[in-house]
Amino acid sequence: MLESEYLELVNQLKSKFDELEMKEKKQKKQFIEMTKKLSVAYGAARMVDEMTIDCQLPQIMEFLISVCRSTLSDVMFDEVEE
Repeated sequence: MLESEYLELVNQLKSKFDELEMKEKKQKKQFIEMTKKLSVAYGAARMVDEMTIDCQLPQIMEFLISVCRSTLSDVMFDEVEE
């Protein structure tokens, strides 16, 4: 293998590595943003759940609040359980 071929291959690998590294950074940033938004949604669902404890809501509303809170809890705290 010639030195120029070797350098070309190394440059291609570096280019590919840099591209994958940029994609990973972008995905990490998106993950952090999504986690923040889910945290806000979980907090809101929890507040609604707590605020409606003494209220006489239709059963369907209580069910929907419960499902929303438990689903968000499962998503947010999945890695804690593992």
